[in-house]
Amino acid sequence: MSSGIDVSFSNVSSPDPTDGWLDLTIDERIDLTNKSIQDFLSNVDIDIDIDIVEVSKGGQISVIINNTLSAYERGPLLLDIEEFLKLNIDNGITLWHAPIGDKSSLRGLRGIEVLS
Repeated sequence: MSSGIDVSFSNVSSPDPTDGWLDLTIDERIDLTNKSIQDFLSNVDIDIDIDIVEVSKGGQISVIINNTLSAYERGPLLLDIEEFLKLNIDNGITLWHAPIGDKSSLRGLRGIEVLS
């Protein structure tokens, strides 16, 4: 069933980071991103521990959420943080969660190893 609205964004280019982002050093990008994430979390009164894994010149920011959150909770949180970063730092930023490994202790006990 089609609603008549095209919601496919696969053919739409993402905005590129501006010169302001490109001119920052990696340490300045990390500091600015970390401060902005903490500002976001304090404004929404959420106690979440987030570590920045990587901040690239191209605007890709990889993070790890150290709290146990379901995908249902994690997805909207990351989208909200990304929107905040786009509005407060640079529209060319994209936020990614670093891959999460297999946390099933049962598979480990049975000698099954999942390679990702």
